Amino acid sequence: MHAQVGDRLHVFGRHVGNSEKMGQIVEVRGEDGSPPYVVRFEDGHETLVFPGPDAVVKPAGDGAGKKGPAASKAAGSKTTGKPKAAASSKAAASSKGQAKAKTKAKGTKSGR
Repeated sequence: MHAQVGDRLHVFGRHVGNSEKMGQIVEVRGEDGSPPYVVRFEDGHETLVFPGPDAVVKPAGDGAGKKGPAASKAAGSKTTGKPKAAASSKAAASSKGQAKAKTKAKGTKSGR
């Protein structure tokens, strides 16, 4: 990983529910652009960062920092709603199957 002052550091959430963080690299302390970096995050705090595998450096000229994390997340998302529809139709089919099974089970008990 290599960066220059002015590049953006995008840190993805490591766990479900953790938000992404975007910050601007204000100082490069490693040799030849390597970590660690001093980063100023969007909430204003600055910290020394040793980026892990959940982080990427975006060059200053690509415009990624102008949109903010919510917009870049939405722009990078390629969901079309089909997986949700498929999942909900599977759930509906499963519940219909369970209802039929219960009806069948009730019918066999009352038939004795």
